[in-house]
Order: sequence, then structure tokens, then C-alpha cells
Amino acid sequence: MGLKLSTKRLTGTPRHPPLVPATGISGWSLPARLLRIIIDTAFMATVCLTVLFAIVFVVSIFLPLNSFSITIDNGANARQMPLTRTLVLFVMAVVTTYFGGTATILHYLRLLFRTLLAGDPFQPANILRLRLIGGALAFVTLLGWGARYMVAEKLAVGAIESPGIGELITPAFAIIITFTLAELFREGARLRRETELTI
Repeated sequence: MGLKLSTKRLTGTPRHPPLVPATGISGWSLPARLLRIIIDTAFMATVCLTVLFAIVFVVSIFLPLNSFSITIDNGANARQMPLTRTLVLFVMAVVTTYFGGTATILHYLRLLFRTLLAGDPFQPANILRLRLIGGALAFVTLLGWGARYMVAEKLAVGAIESPGIGELITPAFAIIITFTLAELFREGARLRRETELTI
């Protein structure tokens, strides 16, 4: 007679394979796959738009604009305004920077989402990524608001409506939520590190 011990019971080896695959996103739900496709597609689109507007910016430096004008209609009357090089270059620079900032946000969001799909989101790198996303959100929000104010009040008076402070409220909440998530991830990473040390 011999006594056989189960090594699985002693070592705590799970009877079933882990739910999170080590390679790729196979086995994940349809919403997770769709979200990754949306993020990747949006990233590629913003990169292409950034390059496109950068090319337009460079072309605008050499393009003669003397024969071009814009029509400003405030509802009561319409007037013609010359399309100055300063206005065109300013708008193209702002739009290029705006899409570049958006591409940066989506880039770090892609990296963060990959760690979520891999089942290991509480990494120190994700804390920095969330803070960078929050900073980039603040930058593009202030850039868009400030550029619109400059065009409305200085460069093309009456062409567009001047922005109000109230338009910054919703983006401000998004920025606060992003930095809050960064702190939550920092706490999660700390708890995971403490758990690993106690095992």
C-alpha cells in the first residue's frame, strides 16, 4: 500500500486556466474588442489629421492669400474681411497642435487599455499615463478655448462667437476624474505590491 499526495492541492495550482489570456485579447467580450478597435481607429485618424494640418500649415506660409477673403455674417448684416496670413497660420498651428494633443491622449489610452486586457492594470506606468492624459486634456481644452477667444476678439472680430467660462466646466470635470483615477491606480499598485511582499 502506498500513500499518494496530490501536488495540486498542496501547491494551490488552480484546476482551471486563468480567465485572462497571457497573449492577445482572445477570449475577451465583444465590448472590449470594440472599444480597442475604436481607440486604435481614433488614434490613427488623429495622427493622419495632425500630419495633414501640419502640411497645410507649411503650405500656407508660401501660399499667396491676397485674393482670398471671408464673409462675416452676424445675422443683421454681412461684411467681407481679408483672409490674412496671420489668421491662417494661427488657426492651422492651433488645429495641428490640438490634434497632436488628442493623438497623445489616445496613445497613452491605448497603452493603458492593453494592460487592462492583459489583466494587470495596476502598474506604476499606468499612474504616469493617467497623469499625462489629464495634463494633455487640460492643455487641449485651454488651447481650444484660448484660440477661439483670440480669433473672436482679436484676429477676426465677429467671425465666431467668443467662448464663455461655462464651456470649461465639463472638460474640467473630465480632467479631475482622470487625475482621480491616477490616484486610485496608485493606491491599487501600492496594495498589490504589499500583497506580493506578504506572500
